[in-house]
Amino acid sequence: MLPSYWRIKISKGIKCPYSDEILIGIDHELLPNFKVGLSYQYNKKSNIVDGALLNPDTGKSFYRPDSGYWVSFTPTVPALDIFPAQKITMYFAKADAPSMFLSLMNIPDAYRKYSGLELTVEKRMSNGWQLGGSVDISKSWGNHQGDYVNIHGLAATGNNANWFVNNDGRLNDDKPLVIKIFGVFNLPFGLMASFFYHYYDGSPWGENRDHHSAHGLGNGQ
Repeated sequence: MLPSYWRIKISKGIKCPYSDEILIGIDHELLPNFKVGLSYQYNKKSNIVDGALLNPDTGKSFYRPDSGYWVSFTPTVPALDIFPAQKITMYFAKADAPSMFLSLMNIPDAYRKYSGLELTVEKRMSNGWQLGGSVDISKSWGNHQGDYVNIHGLAATGNNANWFVNNDGRLNDDKPLVIKIFGVFNLPFGLMASFFYHYYDGSPWGENRDHHSAHGLGNGQ
């Protein structure tokens, strides 16, 4: 690779990701040493940084399907178990497409959102015991995952146009319902006992299949 290519491995004008966040909450002491709370949180992650296809000669990205370097192919995915047959559009690079050169840049199409409502109750430590818990009803959705690999620019977000296919929806770490309960109790002889219980429900799942290009549609064919 030419030295000049290394100078564009990080795109010019790259900016830090940012979050728009709303937090609203209220607590109220219903009884002595006993309070309840209700809070709402909304968060949107934008300006996400990841590696994306860049044409070194023009300095323009070409990971989007409408960039002019992709051909679409719409096969029918056969039915399997509970999943019905359906058509799905895939994209393959044209023979005259630039080399698959990745540059770290802001991906304006990438985003993550979170919206959650939390109800909390807590009986503060008194008379030898403490008890509390919470119930969270939430939704995490978008087209860019938020796990360790993805937040470090290795999500393959702009590696090809197929990133746009069936990629928008609930994220892998989405937990629509979370329940937590904890307690602490004084025991004889100066001992203490405690417990913590948590329950998660509703993790997303679905069908996942790999498809490969037909002869003549792949890059360089």
